[in-house]
Amino acid sequence: MYKVNEVQDAACFLAQHVDGKLYVVGEQDERPSRGKWNPGRLFHTRRRNALQLLQRAIDTKQKDGTTTTLGDFEATFCLHDCMVSQKADSAHGVFGGQYRKVSDPILAFTVVKYVDSMNIPFPMWDYATGFFSHWGDKITAMRLTALARDWQSRKS
Repeated sequence: MYKVNEVQDAACFLAQHVDGKLYVVGEQDERPSRGKWNPGRLFHTRRRNALQLLQRAIDTKQKDGTTTTLGDFEATFCLHDCMVSQKADSAHGVFGGQYRKVSDPILAFTVVKYVDSMNIPFPMWDYATGFFSHWGDKITAMRLTALARDWQSRKS
């Protein structure tokens, strides 16, 4: 499951936070390139940025100087823009006939959610959107650009 699936390209991994330490189960996608796009690079950057976000959420400094630590958790992340699992009682055939429906499909954080999917939408940053560590600066720049234009000028 957590091995890179080159057919579906879901590139899933499991993140576990236990006793203050973050563990990852599932190999990193190291494929250099395939065809016209590079899933290895895309998945590598999405994985790195998801882990940065998790690490930031685990130890959060409060305004009063104290640190809030997240409790133990386990979560699955799938890095492709695809459906990972579908509700067993779904009337929709998103996967088609080649996949067997299971009674307890995996819940996974993914970029997308479809009708009757068990996917949980989660933001993913990659080389196309910019890295998570730069996202704050990017949002600040967008806000400054928006504030520099009044509503009337935006109408056109």
